[in-house]
Amino acid sequence: MKGSLHSIIRYALVSIVFTFFSYAQVPRMLSHQGYLTNIVGTPLDTTLTMNFRLFLDSTGGTSIWDQAFVGVSISKGIFKIALGPVSLPFDNQYWLEVQAGSEIIAPRTRLTSAAYALRADTADYVKNLPAGITGGLAHMQVFTSSGIWTRPDGVTSVIVEVVGGGGGASGPYPPLYAVGGGGAGGYTRKYIALVGATETVIVGSAGLGSQEEGHFVAATNGGMSAFGNYCSATGGLASTSINGGTGGMGIDGDINISGSKGSDGLVNGNTYIGGAGGDSHLGTGGVFTNTTTQIAGINGTGYGSGGGGGAATGPNNSARGGDGTPGIVIVYW
Repeated sequence: MKGSLHSIIRYALVSIVFTFFSYAQVPRMLSHQGYLTNIVGTPLDTTLTMNFRLFLDSTGGTSIWDQAFVGVSISKGIFKIALGPVSLPFDNQYWLEVQAGSEIIAPRTRLTSAAYALRADTADYVKNLPAGITGGLAHMQVFTSSGIWTRPDGVTSVIVEVVGGGGGASGPYPPLYAVGGGGAGGYTRKYIALVGATETVIVGSAGLGSQEEGHFVAATNGGMSAFGNYCSATGGLASTSINGGTGGMGIDGDINISGSKGSDGLVNGNTYIGGAGGDSHLGTGGVFTNTTTQIAGINGTGYGSGGGGGAATGPNNSARGGDGTPGIVIVYW
């Protein structure tokens, strides 16, 4: 049946984060997070069958993509799930509908421009490469720490991908008890026709969450990553308040994508929710934390993701914020 959002389940739209991942031949995935309560605002602790559908309209119409999940775990109201692969061209405006159990949650959520920016990160990009370069590149070198790339014999051109480091998150401190998540590092991809014999590679450091509890210690920003002087990606900003940190930017690439902003912290009655870290192009931010006492922020995973914010209910409870993750540089030839 189609139920009213207010009859059984309430859904906190503030806790949704969308990021599409497209890496080489890996299908696009949609990272989705949500916060569910009952009619009186109590966070759910249960498992539900959940359905996710994409439409071309905000209301009515027929779904153009759908996926069902049985036994989705919801802990203290929070769930996180990866949808996909989503095999759509992203040349239209799409709207996401969520069904939790028998409840179809309204209104639908409009997918933001970040999803459409990655439309270029498909065969369109490969199709338009200069002559002599194809999508079937034979070699790859991955830098997870700074170093020097040396051009192999016979190679004159490369494609590089660069992700900045993710921002850390602060822990709760008086009078702030629900801290936002750190921002994700930016992303850039660039074709370089005449690469130097050697190039300096900088991999942005991870932003650290606050290391002390009970009083304010600022988290740190993610570091910038770069390939020579050709292109770079700035790190995500740390969160130091209820607001999530801003994502970094891609600079001077053929494709430049900003990292996701960390989600804001949220207070729901006497429940305090630390914001999720921002998702990067190659990493997933630390998930939301939910507490009626205290809980530390969750560290990000992958590359360039933001740390999750800590949460506590008062000055007698404290917790540290989550760490972001370092950036990465990948060279193809």
